[in-house]
Amino acid sequence: MPSPTTIKRRLNELELRRRLRARPRIQGRVLAPAGAFKRLPATAGLFFPFYHDVLPEYADDLRRHLRAFRAAGPLVSWDDALAILDGRAELTGPVFCLSFDDAHPSWRDVVVPILRELGVPATFFLTTGLVGQPGNLTWDDCRRIAAAGFPF
Repeated sequence: MPSPTTIKRRLNELELRRRLRARPRIQGRVLAPAGAFKRLPATAGLFFPFYHDVLPEYADDLRRHLRAFRAAGPLVSWDDALAILDGRAELTGPVFCLSFDDAHPSWRDVVVPILRELGVPATFFLTTGLVGQPGNLTWDDCRRIAAAGFPF
């Protein structure tokens, strides 16, 4: 039987997760990075870290994440990941294929400049119904990101 301390800690974790689920942007900032670096792989595999909104105050965290992924293995494009899955490219260690989801303006303001600075490939997945809505990217923003060499 678990000790009272273990039970209390587990209840606190469950409460934290419940509160974070109600605020998904905060949840992603707290849980995803913490979990990723506890389990950063060292064995061969294709891994798909994904992000959503990266606010300016988290720019250095994103840089740190990308450098940590790169230290563990190469960061590849979506096409390169598909070539690995299809058997056209060899998998010799951990390989990371980065993506960003939804349509956050931080892609334009924070993410793309960092990706270009570090020479990291990434794919952007749009929620088309969000594009052009207040607080999200415009179609012109998406065209500029694509013109910078990042696929959607």
